[in-house]
Amino acid sequence: MKLYILEAFDSNMQFDDGIIVALTPEVCYHLDNRGIDYSIIEDHYNEHELFEDRHGFLQNQDDWFRDFDVFLRNDIDILYTYGLNLASIYSIHLKNTVDTIIFKSCILHTLFNKFNPSSVVFVTFHPNEKVLKDDLGYHDKSAYAHLIPLICEKYSINSFEHFGCSAQNINNVAHNIGDKISKVRKYIPSIWEMFASVLRLKKQNNVLKILQLNIAYNGFSIIKDAFVKGHNAYLFIDNKIFKFHRFG
Repeated sequence: MKLYILEAFDSNMQFDDGIIVALTPEVCYHLDNRGIDYSIIEDHYNEHELFEDRHGFLQNQDDWFRDFDVFLRNDIDILYTYGLNLASIYSIHLKNTVDTIIFKSCILHTLFNKFNPSSVVFVTFHPNEKVLKDDLGYHDKSAYAHLIPLICEKYSINSFEHFGCSAQNINNVAHNIGDKISKVRKYIPSIWEMFASVLRLKKQNNVLKILQLNIAYNGFSIIKDAFVKGHNAYLFIDNKIFKFHRFG
């Protein structure tokens, strides 16, 4: 059985017998317009079943950050001299990247085990860049585009990459520029009010200093909310206190 996984769409593509799984709303839009049967990726996994032991997962990840700290201190003199645990300090950025890879890898494993396809056709975008940026973002390809060939190789599944387009490059859901402007314009009052509320709070004298003793699941949401409300946030790690800056 052939499995089609679409994060882009090609209007000239002919779908043979097989299962079509859409990754984005744009792809769903085009498939619906053409009356093509499909499912979405969320139909094929249960998020809670992917990570049943969330506490254990977070503990293992925290241990990995600490091991990463040791590795960096042993390899970079200035970190060793000042005892800086760089991985722990920037753990939220590393976690965002690592969690994306882990989560989507688990989804693909679940999908392939469910259908046991003989081949996989992945429809994606033409890569714009081939260099991994220094912010650890995969700007040239999506995480799925990196993972699907690797997992197909693991399961000895033939994989094929096919390039398509986004909705903006075919028939945009917003039929003209006026529609686009009107869609953006309705959010302007909310954005303005958000910035205005921050400025008002900063002028007040009741600014709090919030000390966070550990990073639990979604723990950085506390720091984010504190920034929005004009407060200062600190994190206690390895007998040191770090102050978070609004600009990273």
